[in-house]
Amino acid sequence: MWASLRSRQCAAPVLRRSTHNALLSRGAWRLYSVDTTKQARYDLHCSIASSPFEILSWPTPFTGESRPETDRGKDDFTLVPAFLSLSEQRVLLKASLEQLDKVHGVHPRLRKRRKQVAEERRFNTEFDKMYDGLWDIFLPEDCYSWEEGHFDSVIHHFREAPVTSFPSEEATLCGILDRLVSLTPYKREHLIMHALHLSERGYIEGHVDNLEASGNMIMGVSLGAERILKMTGVDEEKGRCFQCLLRSGDVYITKGVMRYGYKHEILQTGVFKGEPVEGGQRLSLMFRDVHGAPLKDRSEEGNTGMDINK
Repeated sequence: MWASLRSRQCAAPVLRRSTHNALLSRGAWRLYSVDTTKQARYDLHCSIASSPFEILSWPTPFTGESRPETDRGKDDFTLVPAFLSLSEQRVLLKASLEQLDKVHGVHPRLRKRRKQVAEERRFNTEFDKMYDGLWDIFLPEDCYSWEEGHFDSVIHHFREAPVTSFPSEEATLCGILDRLVSLTPYKREHLIMHALHLSERGYIEGHVDNLEASGNMIMGVSLGAERILKMTGVDEEKGRCFQCLLRSGDVYITKGVMRYGYKHEILQTGVFKGEPVEGGQRLSLMFRDVHGAPLKDRSEEGNTGMDINK
């Protein structure tokens, strides 16, 4: 059962791999500089067919209505696709899972089950072929202790923990974190990190974040199964709705209108542009700026491609 489920989850991303590669090569993307390299970033202004966005509803301009009013918020959601390489994803995922185990502990019954799984995998010569990518790092569902519901009833079937530091921050991990921080206009000491591990049954209901709990920006790093992030406008933004397909290694950033004018949710399963997305275990590492955090100096910031005040 475990093998068949993992095979289905691995197969779905493969079907879209050629589309993903084609998307990365499109010249329609805006290019921003991150350190000394060029990194493609994508927002809702781009309408190429292979984009990882699907607009479900958006108001068309009325006669005399300004284009900026109609397009409000479209540059407040940014996707940086395939920002992390597979090797970087593996390092970050292992460190994040270790942090969750450190915070929550591992019940003796689960330790016994994990040893059993390790033995099964060690003697299965086909395992490396079947579970490429990250699936050799994730364990079967019954190896973790899941929380059924969050205190505010928004998150279901999950594990979470704040991350003040990782159990072992060796040079490779530090370099990955520095690269991620370079996407923001803040220094690392002014960012709050949080790890959220969703089970195969896990999902996040639509909600607007409490602005008192964080600052102007949220950055999310996706690791594991493809999931659909759905954004639905509320109040003045009502009638605007879109989906974003988040793949492992992708990074998304929300600010401005998208922070306080949209409900966001992570679907357990769904349909994206007519194709089923079956979901699976997913870990996200979230970065939020501390209230009142100063921006980097221009000399330190380089060109992050973000104007946090827009």
